[in-house]
Amino acid sequence: MFHIAFGFHYFRKRNEKTRKGGCEFCGQEATLRTYEASKWFTLYHIIPIVPLGRKQIVHSCSRCSKHREAPIRSWKRSIQASFDEMERRYLADPGDLSTAMEMLHLIDLRFPEEQTIAFAQKIEQDIPGMETIGALAEWYEYLMRYKDAIRFYELLAQTEDSDALKRKRAELNFAVGEYTRAYTLLSSVTTADFKLDFQALFETAKALRRNGNAREGLLVMKHILATFGEQTKKESLFLDELESFETELHVAPIIPRRSLFRMEIVGPIVSGIVVIIGFIIANIVLAQMQTLYVVNGLSTSAGISVSGRMPFAVLHNEIVKVPIEEGDHTVSVTVPWTNYSIRVSINNSIIERFLMKHVFVVNVCGSGALIREKIVYAGSLASKEEPTTDLLVGKYFSALQGIDYPFTTPPEKITLDSAFKKEIRYCLFLSKADAIDILSSLTNFNSIPQPKYMKRYIEAHIAGGEKRLRKFIPLVERE
Repeated sequence: MFHIAFGFHYFRKRNEKTRKGGCEFCGQEATLRTYEASKWFTLYHIIPIVPLGRKQIVHSCSRCSKHREAPIRSWKRSIQASFDEMERRYLADPGDLSTAMEMLHLIDLRFPEEQTIAFAQKIEQDIPGMETIGALAEWYEYLMRYKDAIRFYELLAQTEDSDALKRKRAELNFAVGEYTRAYTLLSSVTTADFKLDFQALFETAKALRRNGNAREGLLVMKHILATFGEQTKKESLFLDELESFETELHVAPIIPRRSLFRMEIVGPIVSGIVVIIGFIIANIVLAQMQTLYVVNGLSTSAGISVSGRMPFAVLHNEIVKVPIEEGDHTVSVTVPWTNYSIRVSINNSIIERFLMKHVFVVNVCGSGALIREKIVYAGSLASKEEPTTDLLVGKYFSALQGIDYPFTTPPEKITLDSAFKKEIRYCLFLSKADAIDILSSLTNFNSIPQPKYMKRYIEAHIAGGEKRLRKFIPLVERE
């Protein structure tokens, strides 16, 4: 099917700046791009159709693609006004670090990066102290000038070298290709944390191997094993990489292959057995939790007994739910003019048992008028399909498949994935209309399905006192 796609796109990008920080929309650490561009309404996102003016894009996230946007002129006016106000505050108190850092941020938005760096150097000279060093370390990391950021973080480490600071310096050293230094910092962490340190060490080992230092990378892999022990043996990617190191360097296996066999083969087998056992237990439990519906369309009540259990009464137009286990059962029915017993089979396949769409119904003397209705839930653009109804009468017992809503009101709406999608559901309910009204509505008796069941339905109501139904007997017998 041919589709036409319209959208928006930015062309002629200028003054682009790339920064590293947390996205205000998705909250993830990402690369944030700020630039000027011409916005166009486009066909297929590449063919410009209608120009929408020059825009300033601020902090376009590399992960979620969300950003802030403003017309370029209003953006420049707003930045200029903010800059003038901040400059006034800064000149009034140039020794205030908070004001200086806000000023630095506005300079980064308004001027080229060279002026931003120059002002950062001025802050370093005019406001000495560890607080300034920490703020500038984070600022240079935001600018993605990692070597400058490392220099400031190293100065911070001279006073207090915490585990968090070691991890930060290791991350930045990795970013600039200093893998050995990154490993040294990570290995010196006082309290190793699997979530924080395993992946960083693993990536360092792989980077060393890619850069021709496989032996040093193997040392890192051994350090990971020594630090995290059994936890590493659950990481299949780590085990594969370790085997590659051993093959490349022609060294004996660090983890015996029997252990690898147990982890890679026995583990999944045990998991599979557990799943199968759980599946069997669930099937057994569900087999004991079936439901038998007993309906009575007669004008009088009926006595019901299921497999010798305590008898109970079903009133006119009443539906009784009987909890029952799967298997063959005997249902005894007593009405004022007769009594009879039927054999019912409550059985499901494995799939039906989990879907719970198989409905078992005992219909007293075949007197209940069961309506099976097809319901069509369709999106606004889906092809049209009309709902249908089937009349089910006369059968003492019915096992109906694919019923989504047995004797319950279906929802008016359901959630669909798209406007083109369509869902078909089935519901089953007991008609409360009189038998004479139901039969009178069937004007075309030539199309009555299974006339013998219709005759049984009519005879049941005649026996119950509806003598007016006798006129329908010849019409049914004619079929």
